[in-house]
Amino acid sequence: RVLFRSLGGGRYSQFEQDIFTELRNVGVIVVAAAGNTATDVPSYPASYEGVISVSAVDKNVLTSKKLSIFSNFGQFIDIAGPGGSGGVNGVRSTSAELENTGIREANYRHLSGTSMAAPHVAGVAGLMKAVYPNMTPLEFDIMLESGLITTDVTDDGASVRNDKFGFGLVNAKKAVQLAKLIQANG
Repeated sequence: RVLFRSLGGGRYSQFEQDIFTELRNVGVIVVAAAGNTATDVPSYPASYEGVISVSAVDKNVLTSKKLSIFSNFGQFIDIAGPGGSGGVNGVRSTSAELENTGIREANYRHLSGTSMAAPHVAGVAGLMKAVYPNMTPLEFDIMLESGLITTDVTDDGASVRNDKFGFGLVNAKKAVQLAKLIQANG
């Protein structure tokens, strides 16, 4: 199972940390948006131990090597995902907008934020679990920290953790291929 959280802010709570620890202990991979205040101040639940914290990048990250201007950063960041950069440069997403008639109309719109980046990471974790159902949160962490499920987007090409991108930009193809390989070699 994979749990995605898009909300954030507030302070540390031991009660909440205990809940996320319990979820992890029963095999749930928890992914959360790092926040959109361009700060290194920890945001929760993304900064809890055992929660995968996701920063946001725009479509030019491979050349710019920069986070989206709004994305939080810091020591708690684990991975980066596509989060857009505002307006039509956002992530195209489904929407239900209230029309003048009072009826919600299904549509698409461009949205930006770490709340757009985190579902990409959660989706990749879900795809990995689909081909390797017994993958544990610890195994996911090991794959993440090894750089085997990410693309390096740092200036220096070093595939180590940094405060902007964590262990790199999520790479769905690499992640699913690795999960399939592990499952096949079980």
